[in-house]
Amino acid sequence: MKYLVWILLSVFLSSCSRCSKIFPESLQFNKQVKTESLKLFDGKELFKFEELDDKVLATSGDFEVLFEDIKEDNYLQSLLEQKKKIVKQVNNKEVNPESYLLSGVETKIFQRQLDLAEERIKEKALKIELDRLDMSRHQYITQYVYEKLKSDLSDKEVEEYLERNLSPSGDKREWAIRRIIKKNTKKYLNYTLEKYILDLPIRVNLKPPQFDIELKKEWAPHWGPQSATYKVIIFSGAKNHGDKVLLKDILELKKSYKNLYVAYRPLVGKGFQELASYIHMCVWNLHKDLFWDFLSQAVGDYKEKTEEKMYSIANQMNMDEVSLKTCVLDKRYNEVMEYHKKYAQYLQISSGPVVFVSGEVLYGSVKVEEIDRILKRKMNLPYAGSWQ
Repeated sequence: MKYLVWILLSVFLSSCSRCSKIFPESLQFNKQVKTESLKLFDGKELFKFEELDDKVLATSGDFEVLFEDIKEDNYLQSLLEQKKKIVKQVNNKEVNPESYLLSGVETKIFQRQLDLAEERIKEKALKIELDRLDMSRHQYITQYVYEKLKSDLSDKEVEEYLERNLSPSGDKREWAIRRIIKKNTKKYLNYTLEKYILDLPIRVNLKPPQFDIELKKEWAPHWGPQSATYKVIIFSGAKNHGDKVLLKDILELKKSYKNLYVAYRPLVGKGFQELASYIHMCVWNLHKDLFWDFLSQAVGDYKEKTEEKMYSIANQMNMDEVSLKTCVLDKRYNEVMEYHKKYAQYLQISSGPVVFVSGEVLYGSVKVEEIDRILKRKMNLPYAGSWQ
């Protein structure tokens, strides 16, 4: 029987590019882009959010997870305590009820409860499968996943991974191979459970957050149709490492999705940060087609980035330096910048990145993978879950 499972898994992994799914017209996945996330299975949803018995968090077939089962989770408890403090501050009028602090922690609570529901369901499903095959988890992964991944790994993948990630001293190549296989092992194991073992969808007794903000769309650097159903709005000071990584990686979403609206809302600070925000806005209005590439190069530590360096980047991209400097010196978009400044203050955002993703709010060290994961969940695209 275990050989049959291996055959099924091999067939699945080799045939995913031919799988099909009907996507919402408002947001279509770009099927021409070959990525690991494009592993579709029979059009099934991973989650379905609906009301269940008050005590039940999630069900899938014969498997059930109760709210009682997750109450001792330390991270969830810390988030609930954070929410209590913020609600108290709101009641005392110390915090604006529209503040990202409240919507952000409620998003984290929802995501943690969802992760725990998925984790517990998959643990139960895998245990049944291991008992049936009379195998340990290590044996199962080694036989059905690990060797396959190692044999399929190309030199190009290893080189690209090393370019994107800081590696320790020693054998960098071997380190990269171990990291890639470890990452993909989790992903492929999730696919196996979702494809062959679980009774999908996992029914979850939660309501996804629906926080919304009303902003003047015409005043924000963006791509995608403003009427799109799914939106990503990034508040960023474009000055720290987290901003730099996110704004550089956000272009990956542009490659992967069609009809997605992504907007950049500058956090207008003081000194050079304010000047940099003006430069960004002038680049957007003078060279819309170059803006996102410019931003990905111009963000980062402002102790190193100077006005001259930003204009140098613009020159290298063949922008008209005279027009750009004139735009900045004239403060041509002063009204726009003042609007961005006041709206960020209203939401109590003082530093970034803070990201609104179609009703959910991310803050702290936000990575593009978190945004991608929310989009896939909202589109009912399998993202191989978070369970490890």
